[in-house]
Amino acid sequence: MLQNSKQMSYQKRHKIAFKYTSLATAQEIIASRTLRLGRPTEMNDPFDVYIDDLFDIELSKKFNAIKADLVLLLSHDPVKFAEKMGVPVDAALACSTSINDGTI
Repeated sequence: MLQNSKQMSYQKRHKIAFKYTSLATAQEIIASRTLRLGRPTEMNDPFDVYIDDLFDIELSKKFNAIKADLVLLLSHDPVKFAEKMGVPVDAALACSTSINDGTI
């Protein structure tokens, strides 16, 4: 029975690496003992890389920490928030007012 990689243990998932390439390039990789890895953002399959494993972090924890920082920035300095996030200043000001008034 085939197991999906999410069900496989950490060790089992990391015993095999795949590199799709031509025979000539494979020979060059072996001869030079070098391997170029593409950026995860440039891969066409979302399951090519497990981001949590790649960066050795849990993205959900990182996201929650960043989310709290962004809300704090928005509530205290909406203009800076707008500049950093690339959103209209008037929208950031309106959200900031709502946060500070407790209407959100």
